Amino acid sequence: MIRSTSLATLLSLPLYLAATAALAQQPARTGIMIMAHGGISEWDQAVAEAIQPIKERIPTALALGMADPHTMQAALDSLAAQGVEKFAVVRLFLSGESFLHDTEFYLRLREDAPVMTMAMMMSHGSGQPHDIAPPQPLNLSGEILLETRGLSEAPEVAEIVGHRAKHVSVDPASESVIVVAHGMGDEGENQRLLDHMEASLEQLRRAGFKDVRSATLREDWPEARKVAADDIRAWVGSRAERGDRVIVVPFRLFGFGRYAEVLSGLEYVPADGLLPHDLVSEWVAQSAADLFCAQGIANPLRSCTPAH
Repeated sequence: MIRSTSLATLLSLPLYLAATAALAQQPARTGIMIMAHGGISEWDQAVAEAIQPIKERIPTALALGMADPHTMQAALDSLAAQGVEKFAVVRLFLSGESFLHDTEFYLRLREDAPVMTMAMMMSHGSGQPHDIAPPQPLNLSGEILLETRGLSEAPEVAEIVGHRAKHVSVDPASESVIVVAHGMGDEGENQRLLDHMEASLEQLRRAGFKDVRSATLREDWPEARKVAADDIRAWVGSRAERGDRVIVVPFRLFGFGRYAEVLSGLEYVPADGLLPHDLVSEWVAQSAADLFCAQGIANPLRSCTPAH
């Protein structure tokens, strides 16, 4: 006959109480879900490579798509299967307002569903209202901590923009630089993105470039896009005509985007997007660590210094 023996009978009462207290104080398992837009295979690969160093330090899963509930659920399930209980959600979107309502709803951080999520619009062929089921929150198995800031607000991005311009520069004193972003549909959101880009312009000014400016193409809004494209072309053309060497830096996560089409026929030097660059990985890790530490949650990304 096998008899069960309790931990209390194996240890003295003080030792038993100390052991159970230690177990209760074990930190929750932490992990990161990284959300990113997704694109061509090279785009996706660049993002995957950027998060690889983070995956070696903490359970990490990638959810591609514009707040796509299917990829988000798969990423959360993958982390939960690894024992994650506290989920830091970091979004690799330039504007912190991109798909924020959708994200908060799916993660049960707000109750009001968006009228039409981007994922719903992209995943239904006919696009008829009766074909589209109302969005539903995701199934969650732990605590969600959401980073609401966008990548454009990170000081690391200004440093990367400076690196990109200087990499193709010959003589900054005779060169003009324009930093171009995708842009937002809402005027207020678009202006806030431009405001965040100011740090990149300051970085370029300190590097000694002759003339610098930022612009958004407003790519998904035809009327606004035409006005923006004409403005960008006029600025690049006028600088080239006066003899400047014009550098165009894409304020995008990866690639040059549609800017070659917009600038067709003009003289300019293209620079690279933000990836690949180690500072993007560092921003993701730091953002997640800040979320955990703000809640007093121990994590493998950095130690949390107690507030005084």
